[in-house]
Amino acid sequence: MPKAKNSATTKGKEPTKRATRQSTRNKNVAEMFAKQKTTGKRTKSTQHDEEEDDDEEDELSSEASDGSASEDSEVEISSNKRRRTTKSHEKRNTQSTRKQRKGKRSIVSPTEVSLTHNSQLLEQIPSDSNNTLYDQVSAVNPDIEEIAAVWVDEYRRDKAVALRSLVNFIIRGCGCMTAVTEEAFEKDDIAVEVLQELQEELAKLPQPEYPVISKSKSGKLLKRNILDFFKYIVEQSQHEIIYDGSFIETLQNWLTTMSSSVYRPFRHTATILTFRIMKSLCVFADKITREFDVVSRQLKTETERKSRTRNTEKKRILEQRSRALERKQSDLHEFLAEFFDGVFIHRSRDVESVIRMECIKELCVWIQQYTAYFVQNQYLRYFGWALNDNSASVRSESLKAITRLHQVESIVEKLEFFTQRFKERMEEMALYDIDLSVRLHAIELCYILFQQKHEWISDNTRNNLMNLVFVENERLQKTVAPFVKAVMDTKILDPMMEETERALEAMNVNSTSDHPTTEASVQKTWISLKCLANFLVERVASERANDNSVTEDDSTEESEDDSDYLVENAVQALWGQMPELHDYKALADYLTRDHSSSQQDEEELATAGQATSAPIEECYRLTEDEEATLIKVFATSLKLVTEKGFVTNDGKSKDKKKASDEAQLEENRSNISRYLVEVLPRLLTKHSDSADKMVKLIAIPQLMNINVYAELRMQTAYEELLQNVIKVYIGATKAELLQSCAQSLQHMSKVDLLADVNERQLPELLERVNAQVRDACRGKDISTARFDADDIHATTTSLLRLDYLVNFIDMTDMMDESEDMDEDVTELVGLFVDRAASGYKKEKQSSLSAMAILFRYMVWKCERISMDPELNEAGRAAVGKIERRREWIMDKFTFLVTSTDATPLPVVKSTAFGILMDLYWVFSSDLFSDHGLDLLHLTCPADVQEKCEKYIASELDQWRDALKEKGGDSQDSQEDDTQESTIEHNGAEVIANVARAITAKVLDYKYAVPIIAEYNNLEQDADDIIKALFKETKKDLIGSESEVDKVCQMYSSALKQAFESHVSQAPRSIDKVLPLARLVAQTVHLADQEDPARHVAPHVIRDRIHIDGVTFALAKAAEHKNNHNRAAMAVSLKFFKVLTVMTKTLTRARDVAKIHKHIEQTLEQHQLTVEQDKEWDGYNAYIKEIDQILRKKGLRYDNQQAQQ
Repeated sequence: MPKAKNSATTKGKEPTKRATRQSTRNKNVAEMFAKQKTTGKRTKSTQHDEEEDDDEEDELSSEASDGSASEDSEVEISSNKRRRTTKSHEKRNTQSTRKQRKGKRSIVSPTEVSLTHNSQLLEQIPSDSNNTLYDQVSAVNPDIEEIAAVWVDEYRRDKAVALRSLVNFIIRGCGCMTAVTEEAFEKDDIAVEVLQELQEELAKLPQPEYPVISKSKSGKLLKRNILDFFKYIVEQSQHEIIYDGSFIETLQNWLTTMSSSVYRPFRHTATILTFRIMKSLCVFADKITREFDVVSRQLKTETERKSRTRNTEKKRILEQRSRALERKQSDLHEFLAEFFDGVFIHRSRDVESVIRMECIKELCVWIQQYTAYFVQNQYLRYFGWALNDNSASVRSESLKAITRLHQVESIVEKLEFFTQRFKERMEEMALYDIDLSVRLHAIELCYILFQQKHEWISDNTRNNLMNLVFVENERLQKTVAPFVKAVMDTKILDPMMEETERALEAMNVNSTSDHPTTEASVQKTWISLKCLANFLVERVASERANDNSVTEDDSTEESEDDSDYLVENAVQALWGQMPELHDYKALADYLTRDHSSSQQDEEELATAGQATSAPIEECYRLTEDEEATLIKVFATSLKLVTEKGFVTNDGKSKDKKKASDEAQLEENRSNISRYLVEVLPRLLTKHSDSADKMVKLIAIPQLMNINVYAELRMQTAYEELLQNVIKVYIGATKAELLQSCAQSLQHMSKVDLLADVNERQLPELLERVNAQVRDACRGKDISTARFDADDIHATTTSLLRLDYLVNFIDMTDMMDESEDMDEDVTELVGLFVDRAASGYKKEKQSSLSAMAILFRYMVWKCERISMDPELNEAGRAAVGKIERRREWIMDKFTFLVTSTDATPLPVVKSTAFGILMDLYWVFSSDLFSDHGLDLLHLTCPADVQEKCEKYIASELDQWRDALKEKGGDSQDSQEDDTQESTIEHNGAEVIANVARAITAKVLDYKYAVPIIAEYNNLEQDADDIIKALFKETKKDLIGSESEVDKVCQMYSSALKQAFESHVSQAPRSIDKVLPLARLVAQTVHLADQEDPARHVAPHVIRDRIHIDGVTFALAKAAEHKNNHNRAAMAVSLKFFKVLTVMTKTLTRARDVAKIHKHIEQTLEQHQLTVEQDKEWDGYNAYIKEIDQILRKKGLRYDNQQAQQ
């Protein structure tokens, strides 16, 4: 670097000298990389960057992948180089760094590295130095602007000294405690040599945590101070210094060279600082360009004046000013171009994604600040190329940048060519990108593009994006909701609004009224709701058409469930976008109108006195499907108001309190309830003939605060509502409607203030339901008769009503009354359970309901005993019923599960198994251990458990067969993804029932072994249940030693069974068992850490898992060796890989010693010799792991005998 006095040149010669310097610098950089290749310091060969094509359209039409795939190999580094250091050297550097930091400043800088070798180019910064630029910037609460002003003053006095301090500040900012010497800095083009010597030495040291990458609070503060310092020095130099031929040129020389370094701290820091300088230059250039345009217009106006009025002096001043501004603009453009070509182009293809992301982020800033220069296809194309980047963060940043640019009105038109070129990729990312955050940003961009020009988003993409509103993903729903609302407004609402206005105008023309309807009378809320209903109906129909998995038999039920699910998701997603959804009063008013008949029919009904709702204009009428859908919307909106509250478009609560505030939500519930007191009866009356609509309407009382009836003194209205619900319940046949009615009745029955009304109405309901069951069974031999369709419908419906009712009301006394029949209702229900053994498919629901009723019958009796522990009147009567009925009921369930003569449906059998386990759990509880009820205490007999084991095994076999069938048909499933297995099983339900029975101590631990052995080999449902079982058994590991022994034996047996079932000669077959071993080890570890005072018995772990496991593996290996089957022996020895995972459960040295001794004895017993072959790798790894436990304690076990 020449001295300052020699670097001064005239302004006329500045461009020439600057170009000469740039050419020399580029030559030296290329020479440096060439030298690195010959000395072997590079890990990969250098790849020259492609030259820019002058034709912008040709560049944009080229494939984006060509640009993104050409990674800049100049920045690929070897991580091994940076870590070649001894522990003593690392310790010395750490101590040195701590001494430098101690007592100097409260802002702790990121890690810094020091050099210890002698150099003619570099010098070590003294540890007590505190007057450098870096020390000033990193001080406590520094005045960065003042520090920058001092440096600028120093630059004006002595350029060389100031520039050297600035370069050393940059090097120090990279985490390097080294400075360039004064003699070296005076030489020309010394940057290459200095940085090469630095990075060769630094490659031997651990990479420091330099400021621009630091995540610590102090590191982030230091980074901000460094960037602010460069911002201020460039701002304070904008008028003269940046044009003097030394300042910017020196920064370009050093920063461009450092940005191409293989040493990441240099490369990253130089890139960030370059972008900070370019940001300031963009501001200056934009200001100069605007001023130059103004001066040019003034000069043009002055030139066009006639000679008599022309002001010659003014023209001369304007010409002089114009030339000065043009020269500055040219210089700034040259600076920007050189920085862009020298740094940005290379770093946009950097191997580090964080640097590539910074490039995209800063390019967006430059475009926003200097639109006239950067809004060109040669710069915009980098955003398009970044859309194909391998890193999700880079793709995401590119999408955010494009979104921000499209929000600037002045440049939207200039982005059209770029958008057309890359819009297909943007749409693809919105629909299919694997990273959710990228996908969300792409959806936001599609929304912006659609708002600006509808044609930019294709019809197919628009439809697919709108379907995302039905997906059960809150982030996706929230992001796509504005797009869906915009499409609805454009494609449905606006045309519908225009059509409505035309229809109303036509009505006004034909009207004879003196006050015709005006445009203000258009019900915009109704139109918006009709638009929403129309959208949902079309989308639901489309989803159904695409779903081929629903058969004709169950299409109605499942389609209805899917419809409810889709509508609820859509309403939840649009909740913050459509204020109409919050207006439940308008919704209710709209639904109370009659949409089913023409105006003439309404007049006829009104004349006959049969009109039940207000008339509505034809333009507002809903179709049957739209009305049914809007009722679902109404019910969902009420639910959201009571659960989330009212929200605005930005998703924030309208209320002063948060939407989650229980008090505010309760107030919302009360307000809704007061309104529904008047409206709900009208809605129920209007739609009483449609079961599908009534399913949602009859559930509305569950969302109400029923106490408002008492507050408003409207007990009569409440009684009418209760009678209405009871009437629907008695007459309903649809299962969903019965369930909704039952849930509403349960909610209403809990209201204490209206208990007198409930006491008058509910007993009548119970009697009628009981009577319906008796009537349905009257005159039939339930056990043996063949039911026709009418019989099945009558019995199924009556049992279903009883099932839902007995779930929340104790009506067992009524069930025990026989009245005019030989059997009471309980006995009749028992006959249906007996009938379930025949396996009639059409009677599935009646069988399930009958079993549920009997279970609830026993639970209600036990509930009475718990409420009357002294066994007075109610408790004593309940005991008598239990003694009489218990064995009778349990025998029925036992027969369904264990008997070979019974052939129930799979779902019936699995349900019976679950109920049987629950009944044993109830009667083995503490309730029957006290109060003199020991005779009623009952545990599951061993023979029943053994028979249940066979059932469990059969269900697991069917589940495995179903998975195999599904896997075997994988090729066919590519054509039909919805194809299901033909093998019926209820594996998940059975596993859940077994897990519940194990935790309740109904079944012995050993019966969980076949289930646990299938961990990671069935479906996710099974794995989740097994994890829950392990979580429950974790507390048993710190219980009594007998319990610990049983649990550990269960774990060990499961590991062995899983090993024998899934491990073969295939190299990766052991991977099917290792997840289970990790789950066992983790459970034991967590149990040991749960209570500081109680730990898992270590000797039990040693004996049951390790010693038993060693015996199992070596015995199997010896057996196969004696049979001369070395392949099978190698498979048996793989079990040691399982035991290796379990070494985490060992903590004591004496346990390890005992395991070693047992291994020696077992090897000797089976005459096995440990070899160094690959088949013994698992064994050797296990020995190494347990020996590591001894080494941590400073011990060693001499196992030479085992190695002989």
